[in-house]
Amino acid sequence: MPHYRIDKTDGSSEYAEGIRVLVDAESTVLEGRRGGAWHPSLTVPSHQVNAVYQRLTEVNGTWRWSRVIPTRALGLHRLAYPTSGE
Repeated sequence: MPHYRIDKTDGSSEYAEGIRVLVDAESTVLEGRRGGAWHPSLTVPSHQVNAVYQRLTEVNGTWRWSRVIPTRALGLHRLAYPTSGE
């Protein structure tokens, strides 16, 4: 499962695993799948989110963080990798 880092406006960071990221005016949610249903793995109020990054593993085994969503989003945006059948 992909690893994500949420950098917060207070300078701290939170880490979690998830398959997709949902963002609206109120919250940023990392979600995973269990038993065929989506479940939140981390929820942070959107006004506290500075940026969201996904950890990417290189061929040689090293990894880096890649920014995956804008700092502010309007409306609901589905990002990451939805499973088939959606």
